[in-house]
Amino acid sequence: MTTQLDMLDREWIRLHEGAVLDAFRGRPDFMADDVRALKSIVAPADDHWWGIMFASLKRRGLIKRLGYRASKRKAANGRPVCIWAVV
Repeated sequence: MTTQLDMLDREWIRLHEGAVLDAFRGRPDFMADDVRALKSIVAPADDHWWGIMFASLKRRGLIKRLGYRASKRKAANGRPVCIWAVV
């Protein structure tokens, strides 16, 4: 059974995947910190949606993981995050 939250989750992801691809197509790489900084991206209701969006893009072959780099966000405490590239 699909819940309202599931539907909101999918809608948020659908709306923002295009913005991510458009913003970073032609750039050598990007990471979640860069995506969060985009003015066209509205923060999701749940932080897990970021990862779901990246996994969806990767699964469909639209982005690829290049490696890892320390996050620049203070809240992330320098933990490693994926470096991505638009395919």
